[in-house]
Amino acid sequence: MMGLIHNRKTFWIHLFLVGIPNAFALWLSVPLGVLIAAGFAFYEWIEYDDIKDHAYQDIQGWLVGLTGTGIALFWCVRVGA
Repeated sequence: MMGLIHNRKTFWIHLFLVGIPNAFALWLSVPLGVLIAAGFAFYEWIEYDDIKDHAYQDIQGWLVGLTGTGIALFWCVRVGA
């Protein structure tokens, strides 16, 4: 069953190891951030085709980390300035 937050370790791993660094990469260099995002999405697509795992949980972790960090960066730069 799809839910927003999972207790699966891979959700949290992808949040911290892919989502947050991806947000910082987008902040520093848009092409680098887009390349990381595209590479991760392609990796998850290939992995899902091969082993039929629950890739949506990994992608949700990545998106939560990316979005949360993006909002925090925006707030720090715009509101904190």
